[in-house]
Amino acid sequence: YKAEKRRGIQSFPPCIEAMYDAASKGKHMSHIARFTLTSFLVTIGMTPEKVAESFKTSSDYNARLTRYQVEHIAGSKGSGTRYTPPSCSTLKTHGACVNSDQLCSRVRHPLRYYILKQQADTKNNPPP
Repeated sequence: YKAEKRRGIQSFPPCIEAMYDAASKGKHMSHIARFTLTSFLVTIGMTPEKVAESFKTSSDYNARLTRYQVEHIAGSKGSGTRYTPPSCSTLKTHGACVNSDQLCSRVRHPLRYYILKQQADTKNNPPP
């Protein structure tokens, strides 16, 4: 399980990796970064509970509010809309596109990056 989890994180686009790192270290994150990270993690299958835990070290962490916001983005609270992460162009506009690599230049969306990276990782390192 840990190898699979690590493989998943290694497939994150550079911007998402930076956001995930910032969240896990309790660093300040903009609203767009929090929304992007949350919607990305929910979309790739992380449970709302695990996503909410990612923000535990933030100085402004509020368990109830964080849980509600994550569930709202996941579509289980509020309007029922399940949100997906913004496109790369939107992330660039908001200054949230960081550490761009060669694959970034070939995709328009963080989820596409993740899918392509997962496919390449599976092809090069098939699960046991």
